[in-house]
Amino acid sequence: TTRYITQDLDHFSWESPSPGNVTSFAQRYMVHDAFWHAGGPIFFYTGNEADVELYANNTGLMWENAEEFGALVVFAEHRYYGRSQPFGTYTTGGDDAKWDPTKLRFLTHEQALADYAVLIYHLRTAFKGGAGAASPVVAFGGSYGGMLAAWLRLKYPGSVIGAVAASAPVLAFPGMSPTFDAETYWGVVTRDASDAIAGCDRLVRRAFTTLFAASAVELTHAFRLCTPLQQLGTGTANRGTQEPGTRTVESGGTHPELGRGESDPEDAKSRLAMFLAVAFDTMAMGSYPYPSNYMTGGGDAPKLPPWPITAACRAMVNAVSSPGDKKVQDHNAAAENAVESMALLEGLRDAAGVFNNASGSAGVCYQLPADDEYDGIWDYQWCTELLPQETYFAADGRRDMFWKSTPNATWVADRCRRTFGWIAEGAGPRRRWIAASTGGGVTGLAQGSNIVFSNGALDPWSSGGVMVNLSSSVTAVVIARGGHHTDLFFSDPADPPSVVAARRTELELVRGWIGEWRRDQARLG
Repeated sequence: TTRYITQDLDHFSWESPSPGNVTSFAQRYMVHDAFWHAGGPIFFYTGNEADVELYANNTGLMWENAEEFGALVVFAEHRYYGRSQPFGTYTTGGDDAKWDPTKLRFLTHEQALADYAVLIYHLRTAFKGGAGAASPVVAFGGSYGGMLAAWLRLKYPGSVIGAVAASAPVLAFPGMSPTFDAETYWGVVTRDASDAIAGCDRLVRRAFTTLFAASAVELTHAFRLCTPLQQLGTGTANRGTQEPGTRTVESGGTHPELGRGESDPEDAKSRLAMFLAVAFDTMAMGSYPYPSNYMTGGGDAPKLPPWPITAACRAMVNAVSSPGDKKVQDHNAAAENAVESMALLEGLRDAAGVFNNASGSAGVCYQLPADDEYDGIWDYQWCTELLPQETYFAADGRRDMFWKSTPNATWVADRCRRTFGWIAEGAGPRRRWIAASTGGGVTGLAQGSNIVFSNGALDPWSSGGVMVNLSSSVTAVVIARGGHHTDLFFSDPADPPSVVAARRTELELVRGWIGEWRRDQARLG
């Protein structure tokens, strides 16, 4: 059942001046009560950066165990996503307008956590006449939702008795201890490729080197681009000084500027390279043993194959080892090098095409996305709170299979000012706020209780996750053959033993939390 609750736009101010004097909005949530009885537990999903239906349709761990626990199943939608839009839209409209930052300023993880605390209070006091007054609430979440689940337990311990935080990169922030090395994210993607097919990572690295040495015309042909690459440069400043033979992760053009003014071929190469890199990291996250469209958007979206990185590496290896009719007959060295270069580029295209052309459409041409950081409204959450976005992470081209990139704070602040003009000169993200507000890393997290952090070893976000037990009640589950919060999904015959064991451990912990809570309540009378 779909329901709505009226939420304050600003939970932390007596007055909330906003465009149109909006002071509240309707937050969507979904409820399933077929197995619930008064006082039964509440399984509460802390929605993240998408339409809540995506999570409701995929979080099988909650659905499959609701009957055994007698649980009320609730999926809450994050403000500014899906249908929970405080202003109906976050854009200003018009050809040259992308964002309205005066409307976006109420988009913070703190406001979202407060929304969830209010909704949980409503469920316990008003839902079905207050039948949930004696109901223990367990938070579940994956990725950013996993971070929210853990933070909800840390910051609102009276709202939830425990949290299952899957693939939650809670340590991927400046100021954390241990220090987060963002390059390790791309290192995990590289390891996945190396483990999938021996030598795949080396071929991909060579292909990216070849990409930056090739001409725009050659790249347009090799990658079947809909728009010639030479027409796609932004002509704007890069993240930092670009060294010969290296790249920047992204070239820094504001969204309305794309495709305008004087083109910059090197800029366009960076955009193409990121288009390909994002495909690899998405396939690494989607390391599931069965076909799945979770990483392509769910619903009617095409499915990725089982173990998509393996499929991508197979395409890469096949293209390079079998260049077919491009073989050179006269053994001319220059011609042979040209053939090898084209094979590398086309192999990179086909490997990334496992994701970029997941439907397998014949004769497809590729249009580079206009959103050059691939993050949409999430960019605001990066610019204000540094909520992790991999396209801003560094790479070095040695420990990983990509290319050298060194994003810097000046570039980030400049981009954020250009995109969200209200950010004052000299200001930027609250770089250390999340570290400060959660205890600065593992020491702070260890002060919490009843939190289980799970991470798939194949998931690049494990690089910012909790991988060891922090205390007797803040524990870690590392899933050897797990992708991005695989353990939250519906069970499948193809699940590796490590995924099955992870779910078993998580459910045992949830039972323990509920039992402990009930004993405490009985003791209190």
